[in-house]
Amino acid sequence: MMEILENIPLNINFEDYRDRLKVKNGSRLHQDLEDLFQEGIKIARPRAIYRVEYIEERTDDTIKLSDTLFNSKPLKDNLNGIERVFPYIVTCGRELDELLTENDDLLEQYWVDVFKEIVLRQSQKFLKNRIKEKYKIKILSSMNPGSGEASHWPLSDQKNLFSIFGDVESMIGVKLTDSFLMIPNKTISGIYFPSEVEYITCQYCSRENCPGRRAPYQGENEELDHG
Repeated sequence: MMEILENIPLNINFEDYRDRLKVKNGSRLHQDLEDLFQEGIKIARPRAIYRVEYIEERTDDTIKLSDTLFNSKPLKDNLNGIERVFPYIVTCGRELDELLTENDDLLEQYWVDVFKEIVLRQSQKFLKNRIKEKYKIKILSSMNPGSGEASHWPLSDQKNLFSIFGDVESMIGVKLTDSFLMIPNKTISGIYFPSEVEYITCQYCSRENCPGRRAPYQGENEELDHG
């Protein structure tokens, strides 16, 4: 079963956005920022896609979904005792790239990047809640190719994840490059799975000064305890 979500609601507060960017109310930059914000709200069209899959096979460091192998021992360990999972891709949408012009300076590029990040996070939250409600799941965790240490789940498995869906670019406008990066840049892919406690990949990533960190580093060897 596969579902595409195209009408994802957004609730972005301009004052919160402005304060995050440290632009003062009434400053010379304020109107430029508000104009960009209003245009972004008007054209934003985030999308998401997910599938319901059942684990077909397990080895010491792989799992198989839809005849496709995924090479990650932490992923396999986190899915011990779990049969149904939800591969997904969610994106801010290519439309927001229209906010950028050749003449935009680095500051405005940063404004757009932060706006796209907010759209992505709200869209991911919408997708997560939809899966939880539809399948009566209390706690839903996620793992993402390329997150954590290099050995945690190799970024190259993006190709395998995309292959499960088919033509992702035609369905939600996301393109996978030869180096396994995604366009638009504010796009997340991974596998959702039910758990007893929430799994946060940041706990197994030693990268310092990461602006997106959600939990302190705990080391590579501590995996999720399913009880």
